[in-house]
This record gives sequence, C-alpha cells and structure tokens, in this order.
Amino acid sequence: MEVAREKASAIRAAARHDHDLLAERRAAAVAAAERRRADALRGMPVAELLDGWRATLEAVIADKAARGEAQGYERELLRLEARTIRPEIGTERAGKLDPERFQALVLLQPTVNHARNLRNALARFTKWANAETTRRGAPLKWPTAFAVEGRPRSRKHRFTIEEAARLWIGAGTLGRRGAMVRCMLLTACRRSEAASMEWAHLRLHDAVLGPYWEQPGRLTKSKEPHRVPLAAPGVAMLRWLPPRVTKKAGPAALVFAGRGNMTVGGWTLIRRALLASADVTPARGTTSGGPSCPPLETRASTRRWPISC
Repeated sequence: MEVAREKASAIRAAARHDHDLLAERRAAAVAAAERRRADALRGMPVAELLDGWRATLEAVIADKAARGEAQGYERELLRLEARTIRPEIGTERAGKLDPERFQALVLLQPTVNHARNLRNALARFTKWANAETTRRGAPLKWPTAFAVEGRPRSRKHRFTIEEAARLWIGAGTLGRRGAMVRCMLLTACRRSEAASMEWAHLRLHDAVLGPYWEQPGRLTKSKEPHRVPLAAPGVAMLRWLPPRVTKKAGPAALVFAGRGNMTVGGWTLIRRALLASADVTPARGTTSGGPSCPPLETRASTRRWPISC
C-alpha cells in the first residue's frame, strides 16, 4: 500500500511539472519490446531467411508455370541455394553473420562462371532478406553487390562438319532426346527452346511462309514472338515423331516431352551418351558431362550454327 501511495505521489508531482510518467513508462515498455523483437530477429538462423526466400521463389515458379512461362532462372537460384548458400551460411545467426562472408563465397568459386552465377543468387537473396527484415522492424543491411575477379572464358569451340555428322548419327540412338538434339542441329536453337517446343507451336503447312516454328513471346528471351524456319529434314522428323502419350498424363503438349510429359531433364547424361556414341571429344578445358558445359556447334563453310548446351 505504501508503494502505491509513493507511485501516485510521484505521478502527481510529475504532472505539476508537465511530465506524463505513465506515457513515458508506456513508451519505454514499447521500446523494450521492440528491442527484444529485434534481438530475436537478429538471432534467428540464416536458414529461416533462406526458407522464406525459397518459398518466394517457388511461388514465382508456380505463377510462371501457370502462365506457361519459362522458370529456368528461378530454378537455378533454388539449386544454388540448396547446394552452396545454405550449406555455407545456413546455420549462422543472421545478426552475427559477417557480411564479408558473402564476398568470400563468390571469390572462392572454382571458375569465373560459377562466381558470376553465385554472385547473382547472393544479390537476390540479400536484397530479399534486407527487405524482409526491414518489414519486421530489424533491418540487417547486408551488402547487395559483389565483385567477381577475372573474365569468363570465351567459349569458341566448334565441331567440324564431320563431327556434326557423327553427332547427328549418334543422336539416333537416344530416342526422343536424340530427336531434340537433331532439332537443335537443324534450327540452331537453344536447348531450353527445343525442350519447350509444343505441337501447337508448329506451322508445317503454311502455304505462304512455308513450314516454321512459332515461338511465343512468353518463351523467348526478348519476350517477343519469333518464327524459326524449318528445313525439310526437320519437317520430316517432326512428322515422323509420334506425340508422347502416358496413362496418367495423357497426350503431351511438348514435342520432346520427358517423363510425366514434363520438359526433358538429365542433360548431363544425355550429352555424355551423345559424345560417347558419336566418338567426339569434348571441348578443350571441360570434361564430358562436367559442370561446365560448352556450346555444341557445327561449322559448314563460313556459316556457324551454335547449339547451346
């Protein structure tokens, strides 16, 4: 009772001097709660932030898939998160993580291309983490730009026309995947473009323009529709190739559908088998099926037709 009287007396005395002790105490309590929340946020494992970032990327992938757009970039970010970022810093506490660790991870990559890919992934993650922790009231202010030493190695390997012929013949042993390789040889398209070709995109009976492949803007790098002329061997192959049909998924929309009527995966194994069956040596500086996959290209006279791995 005596303590209560003393507090009430102190409040009245403060009021006479225009001090609101109750408001000050409430403000101090709010500030203390904010500090505790910030300390808890900074003490969380980085893995918790990575989980949130991964969920955001998966939502983007699902949205793009629903619109029929390519999701390769986001899937590559998820791969780097799982294979490199999470194992290296996932167990660290967000508030105690030395920001220099991000730059060190980039510099310790085995090749310039690996470093560039990881730099992009880390920049995307730290920007997201900074925004997320700011929203929660405890910004981390991690760096969002990282340096890469050196320049990527120029990929100028060209297979001779004889090697290209052996690749064409070797592709005949790889079924539908081999047909996709032959399509790449004939059209000089990227692997991702060939993998996303749909039967509905083909115009094989156009009386004015001739046969062509209509790439929709949602699948091209420029986001603009693109027409790819089809030579007679390509038309013959596409007419010969039967659509893939499975009991569960039904007929596939993709021309070169893989399992479950999804896009073809396992390109490392396909490439290794193709080079082995064609008896073609991989490009200088790489190993067959290794992580650094150079473009397969052919050379006929002075014209060069690149095929992206």
